[in-house]
Amino acid sequence: MLQHMGSFMPNSLDIYSSFQRCLQAQDYEHLGDVVDLQGYTENCLGLTGWTTGFAVALQNWARNILAAFSDLEFNTEDVI
Repeated sequence: MLQHMGSFMPNSLDIYSSFQRCLQAQDYEHLGDVVDLQGYTENCLGLTGWTTGFAVALQNWARNILAAFSDLEFNTEDVI
């Protein structure tokens, strides 16, 4: 996972890519390496209201996305 190693500091793309890899592999144990589990806040438009706390957001994601799309795959095409 991502670590601060000497002068190496991960950039936003590294963090996002690691987050996506963990989600795709369902490696929830290591999400804390790339996500602020306590301060996590999101608004998944159309599926949830504002969600605070990663555990709640992950439960919403599993219920609303994983359950509906069990063959879900992530492909990053563009990053801005």
